Amino acid sequence: MRHPALAPPGSSRVARGARIGHSTRMAAPDRDPAKIRWFYITLSRLAASGGAVLGVLLLAEGDTTWRKLLGGAIVLAALAMMAIVPRSLARRWRSPSE
Repeated sequence: MRHPALAPPGSSRVARGARIGHSTRMAAPDRDPAKIRWFYITLSRLAASGGAVLGVLLLAEGDTTWRKLLGGAIVLAALAMMAIVPRSLARRWRSPSE
């Protein structure tokens, strides 16, 4: 005897009041473009803040001048990324004006 989950999709076998493979599956995740865009904007902010933390660590723990300069450059680049990237993404994805 085959396992009930391996029944063909059109079979009439009933398991606990529902046909296998139809109502027992989870619903597809929501694909709202606004939620996806919000996620990308938030992800860019998190990446920039992670870069700023890395730069501060290099500034604090750098034993040579070059590592401290690199840390300062990373902090400045991360701050610029925090200011520019989310705003430019929001501007690119703005709804057209009527």
